[in-house]
Amino acid sequence: SRSDARAACALRERRITAPLQRDSRATLVSMASGPRFSTLAIGEGADLTLRFNFGVYPPSKPAASRGAGSKPATSHGAGTSQPGDIVHVTLLLTGGFAGDLVSVRLLPAAGAPGTSAPAQLKATAPKAPTATPAAPPTFGGVDDADGGPKSRVQLRLEREGARLGLSLTFKRVPGEYYEQSLEWRADVLGAPSVEHLCKSIIMENTRFDVGETKLTPVVNGRVKYVLVVVQYTQRLKTERLIDAVRTIEGDKAIGKAKYNLRLVDGALSDEMSGFTHNAVTPLGLACGMPMLIHKNITELLGGHFWLGGGEVDLKLRFDTAEFIKTFKPTHFK
Repeated sequence: SRSDARAACALRERRITAPLQRDSRATLVSMASGPRFSTLAIGEGADLTLRFNFGVYPPSKPAASRGAGSKPATSHGAGTSQPGDIVHVTLLLTGGFAGDLVSVRLLPAAGAPGTSAPAQLKATAPKAPTATPAAPPTFGGVDDADGGPKSRVQLRLEREGARLGLSLTFKRVPGEYYEQSLEWRADVLGAPSVEHLCKSIIMENTRFDVGETKLTPVVNGRVKYVLVVVQYTQRLKTERLIDAVRTIEGDKAIGKAKYNLRLVDGALSDEMSGFTHNAVTPLGLACGMPMLIHKNITELLGGHFWLGGGEVDLKLRFDTAEFIKTFKPTHFK
């Protein structure tokens, strides 16, 4: 949005490293100069982690000319922006419980032209209805990456991994992770190469014609939805994917003209996986489904690879042999 008020244009990020209870306050962002956006308030029963990025783009070029990966500029100097600057705010809120209502307000800084309120960011989770069970106690534990408390998602996946006998390594990554190159990401994770960076995507056979199949991955031996594990460096070949799906179907497979594999839309992916974009992982899927894995992943040096870990800024390293033994994915090339 456009702001007529001056705002600090330094980019800062801090992670809240302790559970925040009702009426608690914590410094979230501390700007080097200029106004401050620094107060987080969380309502009763919330167990939330909040990441906040703030940047200012001086309008030296029209906003439309900037690419999606453009970086905040700071050409005005002195840590301030000018009227008409484009202010970009990214807010990532995780934790709590599915269905919780959370309201967020960003108030102008004290002393800014035409304003008098102190700058603060408020996230309020309203008190649950009496019919709703009380929230379970906050989990303890130490995050593998930065010594902070583990999120509920990580704890859930750790328990699921232990149940399956998996050796898992979690890594919390910086908020700008997906704005950086693959080489930068590999370095952050300590991965041997960019080939070790992989993703999980849900694909759909759009020519599937066996009745109503929404949220039903397999019907009468035929595959409607499939989870595909592939390297970021690898380009998918539709023909190979179709062959792999037909292999899963065996004698239920039909002519290739009845197959057209496409990535599902974001909303459906969220619903079927239980995770948001850039956080999907095969572990703890909301809707179990057949799985494909690119053969190159199974041949990586070190015998491991990285995937999403259930949250956008949480990554998960799998042991390759354990992964194949546990999930029994069909290989494709």
